[in-house]
Amino acid sequence: MTVSKRLEQPKDKVSADKNVASYTKYHANSATKHTQEKPDANPTHEQQNTERSARKRQIKNTHKQQKKKQKAQQRSQPQQINA
Repeated sequence: MTVSKRLEQPKDKVSADKNVASYTKYHANSATKHTQEKPDANPTHEQQNTERSARKRQIKNTHKQQKKKQKAQQRSQPQQINA
């Protein structure tokens, strides 16, 4: 299609409406394709920070639980007094 054909106005109103409708339909679809949200390949700093703090919290909690278990075992064992 040449530029001169594209610039020609349709002779009747119906074909003009069809041209406008097809133009807007095509461009609306292409616009939505470009604006659709894509999953982040690179997470934001906030996401990284929350994930990091969650990992730290989990490690801290497991460490606390291990310490509690060790103390409980020490209490349950009779203490030997060396004199």
